[in-house]
Amino acid sequence: MTSSKKKGKTVPLQKTGDAKKPSLGKAIIKPWNPAKAHRYIVLVFFVISWVLYGNTLWNKYSIDDNFVTGPENQLVRQGIKAIPAIFTTPYYLQTGNLGSSSADYRPVVKLTFALEYQLTGKDRPMLSHAINVLLYFFLASLLFLILRRILKEVNILFPFLITLVFMVHPVHTEVVASLKNRDEMLAFICGLGTLHFLLNWTEKKRIRDLLLACLVFITGYLSKSSILPFLAIYPLVLWFFTGMKPRKFLWVFLVLLAVTLMAHFIPRLFLIHVDRVRSFIENPLYF
Repeated sequence: MTSSKKKGKTVPLQKTGDAKKPSLGKAIIKPWNPAKAHRYIVLVFFVISWVLYGNTLWNKYSIDDNFVTGPENQLVRQGIKAIPAIFTTPYYLQTGNLGSSSADYRPVVKLTFALEYQLTGKDRPMLSHAINVLLYFFLASLLFLILRRILKEVNILFPFLITLVFMVHPVHTEVVASLKNRDEMLAFICGLGTLHFLLNWTEKKRIRDLLLACLVFITGYLSKSSILPFLAIYPLVLWFFTGMKPRKFLWVFLVLLAVTLMAHFIPRLFLIHVDRVRSFIENPLYF
């Protein structure tokens, strides 16, 4: 404490360490806001999705879209009334003079098109293509947020660039442009969603997150079985990025594997068994 004399009086002054720093006014630099940066990056993904695939809105139905939608798919055209049949019939079933052919079990993707028809009452390929573009945008945003979550120590530009390369890669063109391939995007979204809930479970130890992870994974498997490689990805992510012990993440792997086996074998109890006719052009390696 220091003091000064003013007209015969002693006026106490503040301690040297308590003195307020001079205000910089508008020159003060606000701290970086990660949430705000994430919003801007997600907005970039939204714009890129439409720049890349906005031209698909004027497309009609492609040659394989009749598997899941379009004028030739009478099941989906029944709307929500078709839900019981959608979940009790194969993804593809065709009968003719040369016999019958069926393929896989992917009710979730058919369900999305049945809901579309229920809302519109007619075939609207433009709406279906718009939903595909929005799903691709959501997929990219979810991929970025997952990468950002597990790569906490690196600059935000790194997961952003990874996601950007993923989005513009031409190998994904058919997945977005073909309505039939919506099943691939749904499976990938559910694969990432399962990882999100598994990361929540490792942090908060809530059984609810583990149950949600199983539910989302089943939904992805019922979209398309291409979600299966995630069964190998989950233990690796939990091991390298969460510090979880092998005993715990192997237990998670076994739970998801059991869920997959249930989703695979239970439908066989009520589906009609029909051999699938394969052609050379469809899968040359099979021959």
